[in-house]
Amino acid sequence: MHRVSARLFLAIALLAAVASRTAASDGEENPFSDDPILTAGSIVRGQNPPPPQMRVAQGLVPQPDPYYAPSGVCPPVCPPTVSPNGTVCLPPMDPYSACPAPVSCPWQPFHVGAFGEFLYLQARNADVPFAVPQNGIVIPGSVPTGPVGVADPGFSPGFRAGGFVGLGSESRVIGTYTWYHSTTNTTVDATAPSVINPLTLFPFTFNAGFTAQQATANYQVDFQLIDVDYQVVAECCSQYWWGYSGGARYARLTQDFTANYPFAPPDGSTSLSTTSSFTGVGPRAGLEGERMLFPSCGLRAYGKTSASFLVGKFNSSYLQTNQFNGTEVNTSLKQDRIVPILDFELGLAWLSPREHVRISGGYLVSAWFNSITTPGWIDAVQSGNFQPGSDTITFDGLTARAEVRF
Repeated sequence: MHRVSARLFLAIALLAAVASRTAASDGEENPFSDDPILTAGSIVRGQNPPPPQMRVAQGLVPQPDPYYAPSGVCPPVCPPTVSPNGTVCLPPMDPYSACPAPVSCPWQPFHVGAFGEFLYLQARNADVPFAVPQNGIVIPGSVPTGPVGVADPGFSPGFRAGGFVGLGSESRVIGTYTWYHSTTNTTVDATAPSVINPLTLFPFTFNAGFTAQQATANYQVDFQLIDVDYQVVAECCSQYWWGYSGGARYARLTQDFTANYPFAPPDGSTSLSTTSSFTGVGPRAGLEGERMLFPSCGLRAYGKTSASFLVGKFNSSYLQTNQFNGTEVNTSLKQDRIVPILDFELGLAWLSPREHVRISGGYLVSAWFNSITTPGWIDAVQSGNFQPGSDTITFDGLTARAEVRF
């Protein structure tokens, strides 16, 4: 009986203590009621809807959240994440890499294009020395008395024309036709008693006592190219792009040289005519790229290079005729060769705001290796070995291009 009474008394005491503590707490002020950071109205960014009783170590005073769009429309920053109760727009983790601005690759919006290009080039390493004034007849002991007459091709115009067809957003097929022609006329005069020494004639076909005070030469160099390339963009961003290409090239190179020496009798007027032409076809590969310089005005720097390996044949001829003797020398040579061609171009380009128009200008170098040049062919005939050396003829100069894209 005493044990039951004791237990009952203890329970009544505990209930009384709890009731008095509750009454005291109802009269006290909550120390966290004025803290804006730990209020029930705090929200967590990205949570929808915000929980009714969420306490966080760092929060915000309730206000419109720019990253939460109940209507389902996000600011145009990143792709939105759709939730059942609305749209949560998460901010980019790295503003320099996340959600970059859209980048348009060189031909992404375009299906076809056409271009025309003006070339102003000069042939080098193909000059032909053909005459020199000399003090008397060509015998041992005579010496030159004036500058050597050289048939030197100068700068001459040419052109390129072609177009492309897009095959997707990052590739296209390009067709290009190139034409170039150069011609030069040179005259050498000698003042008596000096006479002209003919440097290109076959030895021992004229008398030692010949006399002539003038010699003329005409020299023509021209080439034609047909290129078909498949080009792919390898990398593209807002500041630059570069790509590679592969295809085939057809080439024809022609060198025609004539010289006339109006010797007095008994030698008589003597003429020389030589031709060296190459026709070949082979594979071609290249690299091309552009770098943005001033985005606000569309100015860019560009560069491109390509290598071709043409399998073909050189056809060379040498014909010397005389006023009295008729044909004095007549020979020819056919020789198979592989001719590598290396092209390099560097310049500046301007693009219209929508990139439908591209205008560029730059410097171009084209080198034809393992070639038979006119001076090399003449030396081979005069020496009698008929093995022209492996020469390199180059073309360099300015280029200007206009391109439209649709």
